[in-house]
Amino acid sequence: MSCSKKIGRAPPATWGAAPPNELEDFGITENQGNLGYVSFAILKSHVDKGKKEQVVHVLQTFRTFLQYHIKCSKSLFHAKMRNRVRELLKVLNRAKIEEKKEKKTAAGKTFKRG
Repeated sequence: MSCSKKIGRAPPATWGAAPPNELEDFGITENQGNLGYVSFAILKSHVDKGKKEQVVHVLQTFRTFLQYHIKCSKSLFHAKMRNRVRELLKVLNRAKIEEKKEKKTAAGKTFKRG
């Protein structure tokens, strides 16, 4: 990336459990279930000078971006849990009581100890 290119600012984003006021026209006034709402404030400076297409593209791919990071986080947590279970199983296996085995003498006779 060239240093002479001006980097714009991202639109401010808010997250909340209550639906934004803009959704009242669609009959959505209360949160129904386990939902959250992400709102982006698109300013005039974000869409002037031919930047509108880029802003639309970024907003359309936000859901994919978010799903990717959620899947990566889940994968990391599951890997950590599997490692933890593996380590705990090692500890449990070391703590097992060994069964008493029959021993054999040099002559081939068997005897039990204990």
